[in-house]
Amino acid sequence: LGLSASPGAFAAGVLLAGNRYRAQIQADVRPFEGILLGIFFLTAGASLDPQVVMKDLPTLVVGILVFIVAKAAVLFAAGPAVGNTPAQAARVGITLAGGGEFSFVVFKLAQDLGVLPYELSNLLTASVVISMSLTPLLGELADFAGTYLESREECGEGELCGGSAITPAEARALFNDIDVDGSGSIDVDELRDKLVARGVRFANVAEVFKAFDANGDGEISLEEWKAGIERGLLAQALAVGPGSGKDEETTSLEIAETIAPDAVVICGFTEFGREMYGVLESAGIAKDGGVVAVDLNPSRVAAGILSGATAVYGDG
Repeated sequence: LGLSASPGAFAAGVLLAGNRYRAQIQADVRPFEGILLGIFFLTAGASLDPQVVMKDLPTLVVGILVFIVAKAAVLFAAGPAVGNTPAQAARVGITLAGGGEFSFVVFKLAQDLGVLPYELSNLLTASVVISMSLTPLLGELADFAGTYLESREECGEGELCGGSAITPAEARALFNDIDVDGSGSIDVDELRDKLVARGVRFANVAEVFKAFDANGDGEISLEEWKAGIERGLLAQALAVGPGSGKDEETTSLEIAETIAPDAVVICGFTEFGREMYGVLESAGIAKDGGVVAVDLNPSRVAAGILSGATAVYGDG
Protein backbone atom coordinates (compact mmCIF):
# COMPACT_ATOMS: atom_id res chain seq x y z
CA LEU A 1 0.00 0.00 0.00
CA GLY A 2 3.01 2.27 0.21
CA LEU A 3 2.35 3.33 3.80
CA SER A 4 5.17 4.37 6.09
CA ALA A 5 5.88 2.51 9.33
CA SER A 6 3.61 4.51 11.65
CA PRO A 7 0.48 4.73 9.46
CA GLY A 8 1.06 1.14 8.38
CA ALA A 9 1.14 -0.08 11.98
CA PHE A 10 -2.00 1.91 12.73
CA ALA A 11 -3.81 0.48 9.70
CA ALA A 12 -2.71 -3.05 10.62
CA GLY A 13 -4.03 -2.57 14.15
CA VAL A 14 -7.41 -1.43 12.84
CA LEU A 15 -7.62 -4.45 10.53
CA LEU A 16 -6.61 -6.91 13.25
CA ALA A 17 -9.14 -5.40 15.67
CA GLY A 18 -11.92 -6.59 13.37
CA ASN A 19 -10.43 -10.05 12.93
CA ARG A 20 -12.21 -13.03 14.48
CA TYR A 21 -8.92 -14.00 16.15
CA ARG A 22 -8.65 -10.64 17.91
CA ALA A 23 -9.07 -12.21 21.37
CA GLN A 24 -6.04 -14.44 20.82
CA ILE A 25 -4.09 -11.52 19.36
CA GLN A 26 -4.89 -9.41 22.42
CA ALA A 27 -3.74 -12.22 24.71
CA ASP A 28 -0.45 -12.53 22.81
CA VAL A 29 0.19 -8.77 22.82
CA ARG A 30 -0.86 -8.05 26.41
CA PRO A 31 2.53 -8.99 28.02
CA PHE A 32 4.20 -6.28 25.94
CA GLU A 33 1.50 -3.68 26.56
CA GLY A 34 2.92 -2.32 29.80
CA ILE A 35 6.47 -2.17 28.47
CA LEU A 36 5.49 -0.40 25.26
CA LEU A 37 3.21 1.97 27.16
CA GLY A 38 6.09 2.93 29.43
CA ILE A 39 8.37 3.48 26.45
CA PHE A 40 5.72 5.63 24.81
CA PHE A 41 5.35 7.94 27.79
CA LEU A 42 9.11 8.16 28.22
CA THR A 43 9.41 9.12 24.58
CA ALA A 44 6.57 11.63 24.87
CA GLY A 45 8.15 13.21 27.92
CA ALA A 46 11.56 13.34 26.27
CA SER A 47 10.07 15.11 23.26
CA LEU A 48 9.06 18.05 25.45
CA ASP A 49 11.64 20.80 25.01
CA PRO A 50 11.79 22.97 28.18
CA GLN A 51 13.40 25.81 26.25
CA VAL A 52 10.46 25.92 23.85
CA VAL A 53 8.04 25.95 26.78
CA MET A 54 9.79 28.83 28.53
CA LYS A 55 10.31 30.79 25.33
CA ASP A 56 6.74 30.51 24.04
CA LEU A 57 4.87 30.04 27.33
CA PRO A 58 2.13 32.64 26.64
CA THR A 59 1.52 31.17 23.19
CA LEU A 60 1.40 27.65 24.63
CA VAL A 61 -1.04 28.56 27.39
CA VAL A 62 -3.42 30.35 25.04
CA GLY A 63 -3.13 27.64 22.40
CA ILE A 64 -3.80 24.81 24.85
CA LEU A 65 -6.80 26.58 26.37
CA VAL A 66 -8.30 27.35 22.96
CA PHE A 67 -7.70 23.78 21.79
CA ILE A 68 -9.24 22.19 24.90
CA VAL A 69 -12.28 24.47 24.88
CA ALA A 70 -12.85 24.04 21.13
CA LYS A 71 -12.48 20.25 21.22
CA ALA A 72 -14.71 19.93 24.30
CA ALA A 73 -17.35 22.14 22.66
CA VAL A 74 -17.35 20.08 19.45
CA LEU A 75 -17.62 16.78 21.34
CA PHE A 76 -20.33 18.19 23.61
CA ALA A 77 -22.32 19.41 20.61
CA ALA A 78 -21.95 16.05 18.89
CA GLY A 79 -23.05 14.11 21.97
CA PRO A 80 -26.84 14.35 21.49
CA ALA A 81 -26.44 13.17 17.90
CA VAL A 82 -25.25 9.78 19.16
CA GLY A 83 -27.84 9.53 21.93
CA ASN A 84 -25.94 11.06 24.85
CA THR A 85 -27.65 13.18 27.47
CA PRO A 86 -26.15 16.64 28.14
CA ALA A 87 -24.47 15.28 31.27
CA GLN A 88 -22.96 12.35 29.37
CA ALA A 89 -21.88 14.62 26.52
CA ALA A 90 -20.18 16.96 28.99
CA ARG A 91 -18.30 14.09 30.64
CA VAL A 92 -17.12 12.71 27.30
CA GLY A 93 -16.28 16.10 25.80
CA ILE A 94 -14.25 17.40 28.74
CA THR A 95 -12.48 14.10 29.42
CA LEU A 96 -11.34 13.76 25.81
CA ALA A 97 -10.55 17.46 25.34
CA GLY A 98 -6.80 16.94 25.62
CA GLY A 99 -4.49 16.09 22.77
CA GLY A 100 -4.13 12.57 21.43
CA GLU A 101 -0.99 10.48 21.16
CA PHE A 102 -1.46 10.01 17.42
CA SER A 103 -0.62 13.70 17.07
CA PHE A 104 3.04 12.81 17.58
CA VAL A 105 2.92 10.53 14.55
CA VAL A 106 1.25 13.19 12.41
CA PHE A 107 3.66 15.94 13.50
CA LYS A 108 6.71 13.75 12.86
CA LEU A 109 5.43 12.72 9.44
CA ALA A 110 4.64 16.33 8.51
CA GLN A 111 8.08 17.42 9.67
CA ASP A 112 9.81 14.69 7.65
CA LEU A 113 7.87 15.73 4.56
CA GLY A 114 8.87 19.34 5.06
CA VAL A 115 5.28 20.48 5.56
CA LEU A 116 5.76 21.48 9.19
CA PRO A 117 8.71 23.68 10.26
CA TYR A 118 10.91 22.28 13.03
CA GLU A 119 10.12 25.11 15.48
CA LEU A 120 6.38 24.82 14.95
CA SER A 121 6.55 21.04 15.29
CA ASN A 122 8.28 21.38 18.68
CA LEU A 123 5.69 23.92 19.80
CA LEU A 124 2.76 21.71 18.79
CA THR A 125 4.37 18.66 20.38
CA ALA A 126 4.83 20.54 23.64
CA SER A 127 1.20 21.65 23.60
CA VAL A 128 -0.01 18.07 23.11
CA VAL A 129 2.23 16.72 25.89
CA ILE A 130 1.04 19.39 28.33
CA SER A 131 -2.62 18.91 27.39
CA MET A 132 -2.25 15.14 27.91
CA SER A 133 -0.78 15.76 31.36
CA LEU A 134 -3.94 17.71 32.22
CA THR A 135 -6.16 14.65 31.64
CA PRO A 136 -6.62 13.85 35.38
CA LEU A 137 -7.76 17.42 36.03
CA LEU A 138 -10.05 17.29 33.01
CA GLY A 139 -11.52 14.06 34.38
CA GLU A 140 -12.36 15.75 37.68
CA LEU A 141 -13.85 18.72 35.84
CA ALA A 142 -15.87 16.37 33.63
CA ASP A 143 -17.33 14.59 36.65
CA PHE A 144 -18.24 17.91 38.27
CA ALA A 145 -19.87 19.22 35.08
CA GLY A 146 -21.77 15.99 34.51
CA THR A 147 -23.07 15.89 38.07
CA TYR A 148 -24.11 19.54 37.88
CA LEU A 149 -26.00 19.04 34.62
CA GLU A 150 -27.74 15.96 36.01
CA SER A 151 -28.90 17.95 39.02
CA ARG A 152 -30.23 20.70 36.75
CA GLU A 153 -32.11 18.49 34.32
CA GLU A 154 -35.32 18.57 36.34
CA CYS A 155 -34.94 21.98 37.94
CA GLY A 156 -37.67 23.41 35.77
CA GLU A 157 -40.15 21.28 37.68
CA GLY A 158 -39.14 22.72 41.04
CA GLU A 159 -36.77 19.90 41.85
CA LEU A 160 -33.62 19.97 43.93
CA CYS A 161 -31.18 22.43 42.42
CA GLY A 162 -28.79 23.38 45.17
CA GLY A 163 -25.93 21.86 47.06
CA SER A 164 -27.49 18.47 47.70
CA ALA A 165 -25.55 15.65 46.11
CA ILE A 166 -28.74 13.62 45.71
CA THR A 167 -30.37 13.93 42.31
CA PRO A 168 -34.09 14.78 42.03
CA ALA A 169 -34.90 11.26 40.86
CA GLU A 170 -33.08 9.75 43.84
CA ALA A 171 -34.84 12.05 46.29
CA ARG A 172 -38.19 11.05 44.80
CA ALA A 173 -37.31 7.35 44.89
CA LEU A 174 -36.32 7.62 48.54
CA PHE A 175 -39.57 9.44 49.29
CA ASN A 176 -41.61 6.71 47.58
CA ASP A 177 -39.71 4.04 49.50
CA ILE A 178 -40.65 5.62 52.83
CA ASP A 179 -44.23 6.36 51.73
CA VAL A 180 -45.33 2.77 52.25
CA ASP A 181 -49.06 3.38 51.81
CA GLY A 182 -48.54 5.37 48.60
CA SER A 183 -50.53 8.34 49.86
CA GLY A 184 -48.15 10.87 48.35
CA SER A 185 -46.96 12.06 51.75
CA ILE A 186 -44.93 10.69 54.65
CA ASP A 187 -46.55 10.46 58.06
CA VAL A 188 -44.73 10.20 61.35
CA ASP A 189 -45.19 6.43 61.61
CA GLU A 190 -43.64 5.79 58.20
CA LEU A 191 -40.66 8.02 58.95
CA ARG A 192 -40.26 6.52 62.42
CA ASP A 193 -40.14 2.95 61.11
CA LYS A 194 -37.45 3.86 58.61
CA LEU A 195 -35.30 5.97 60.92
CA VAL A 196 -35.47 3.66 63.93
CA ALA A 197 -34.42 0.77 61.70
CA ARG A 198 -31.34 2.83 60.79
CA GLY A 199 -30.31 3.52 64.37
CA VAL A 200 -32.06 6.83 65.09
CA ARG A 201 -33.30 7.04 68.67
CA PHE A 202 -37.07 6.73 68.99
CA ALA A 203 -37.24 9.95 71.01
CA ASN A 204 -35.54 11.94 68.23
CA VAL A 205 -37.96 10.96 65.46
CA ALA A 206 -40.50 13.63 66.41
CA GLU A 207 -37.87 16.36 66.14
CA VAL A 208 -36.76 15.11 62.74
CA PHE A 209 -40.35 14.93 61.50
CA LYS A 210 -41.08 18.44 62.75
CA ALA A 211 -38.00 19.78 60.97
CA PHE A 212 -39.14 18.29 57.65
CA ASP A 213 -42.81 19.26 58.09
CA ALA A 214 -42.37 22.94 57.24
CA ASN A 215 -46.08 23.84 57.16
CA GLY A 216 -46.94 21.85 60.28
CA ASP A 217 -49.83 19.91 58.74
CA GLY A 218 -48.67 16.60 60.19
CA GLU A 219 -47.43 15.20 56.87
CA ILE A 220 -44.25 15.56 54.84
CA SER A 221 -44.98 16.34 51.21
CA LEU A 222 -42.57 15.61 48.37
CA GLU A 223 -41.61 19.29 48.19
CA GLU A 224 -40.94 19.43 51.94
CA TRP A 225 -38.91 16.23 51.68
CA LYS A 226 -36.70 17.67 48.95
CA ALA A 227 -36.31 20.97 50.75
CA GLY A 228 -35.32 19.15 53.94
CA ILE A 229 -32.69 17.09 52.16
CA GLU A 230 -31.40 20.29 50.58
CA ARG A 231 -30.94 21.77 54.06
CA GLY A 232 -29.09 18.67 55.24
CA LEU A 233 -31.82 17.47 57.63
CA LEU A 234 -31.46 13.86 56.56
CA ALA A 235 -27.71 13.85 57.21
CA GLN A 236 -28.29 15.47 60.60
CA ALA A 237 -30.95 12.93 61.52
CA LEU A 238 -28.64 10.02 60.77
CA ALA A 239 -25.66 11.78 62.41
CA VAL A 240 -23.58 11.64 59.25
CA GLY A 241 -20.63 13.90 58.57
CA PRO A 242 -18.32 16.17 60.55
CA GLY A 243 -19.82 17.86 63.56
CA SER A 244 -22.61 15.33 63.77
CA GLY A 245 -22.13 14.89 67.48
CA LYS A 246 -21.48 11.18 67.19
CA ASP A 247 -18.35 9.77 68.75
CA GLU A 248 -16.25 8.88 65.70
CA GLU A 249 -14.25 6.13 67.41
CA THR A 250 -17.37 4.42 68.73
CA THR A 251 -19.10 4.79 65.38
CA SER A 252 -16.13 3.27 63.56
CA LEU A 253 -16.14 0.28 65.91
CA GLU A 254 -19.88 -0.21 65.42
CA ILE A 255 -19.50 -0.11 61.66
CA ALA A 256 -16.48 -2.42 61.68
CA GLU A 257 -18.50 -5.08 63.49
CA THR A 258 -21.03 -5.19 60.63
CA ILE A 259 -18.53 -5.30 57.76
CA ALA A 260 -17.00 -8.53 56.50
CA PRO A 261 -13.16 -8.71 56.59
CA ASP A 262 -13.05 -9.22 52.82
CA ALA A 263 -15.76 -6.67 52.03
CA VAL A 264 -15.79 -4.83 48.72
CA VAL A 265 -15.19 -1.10 49.32
CA ILE A 266 -16.81 1.43 46.99
CA CYS A 267 -15.01 4.77 47.27
CA GLY A 268 -17.52 7.47 46.40
CA PHE A 269 -21.28 6.90 46.62
CA THR A 270 -22.06 8.93 43.51
CA GLU A 271 -24.42 7.72 40.79
CA PHE A 272 -21.83 5.21 39.57
CA GLY A 273 -21.15 4.05 43.12
CA ARG A 274 -24.85 3.53 43.79
CA GLU A 275 -25.26 1.59 40.56
CA MET A 276 -22.27 -0.58 41.45
CA TYR A 277 -23.71 -1.19 44.93
CA GLY A 278 -27.01 -2.21 43.35
CA VAL A 279 -25.26 -4.67 41.04
CA LEU A 280 -23.34 -6.25 43.91
CA GLU A 281 -26.49 -6.33 46.01
CA SER A 282 -28.40 -8.09 43.23
CA ALA A 283 -25.59 -10.64 43.04
CA GLY A 284 -25.95 -11.33 46.77
CA ILE A 285 -22.52 -9.96 47.63
CA ALA A 286 -23.77 -7.02 49.69
CA LYS A 287 -25.47 -9.09 52.38
CA ASP A 288 -23.77 -9.64 55.75
CA GLY A 289 -21.52 -6.62 55.28
CA GLY A 290 -20.04 -7.84 52.01
CA VAL A 291 -20.02 -4.35 50.50
CA VAL A 292 -19.41 -0.97 52.11
CA ALA A 293 -19.57 2.44 50.44
CA VAL A 294 -17.63 5.44 51.71
CA ASP A 295 -18.21 9.06 50.76
CA LEU A 296 -17.33 12.52 52.06
CA ASN A 297 -20.75 13.97 51.25
CA PRO A 298 -23.16 13.60 54.20
CA SER A 299 -26.28 13.78 52.00
CA ARG A 300 -25.14 10.89 49.82
CA VAL A 301 -24.20 8.79 52.85
CA ALA A 302 -27.49 9.53 54.62
CA ALA A 303 -29.53 8.61 51.55
CA GLY A 304 -27.56 5.40 51.23
CA ILE A 305 -28.13 4.46 54.86
CA LEU A 306 -31.83 5.20 54.64
CA SER A 307 -32.15 3.04 51.52
CA GLY A 308 -30.54 0.13 53.34
CA ALA A 309 -26.98 0.37 52.03
CA THR A 310 -23.92 0.06 54.25
CA ALA A 311 -22.65 3.59 53.74
CA VAL A 312 -19.98 5.31 55.83
CA TYR A 313 -18.87 8.92 56.02
CA GLY A 314 -15.15 9.06 55.24
CA ASP A 315 -12.52 9.01 52.51
CA GLY A 316 -12.06 5.24 52.43
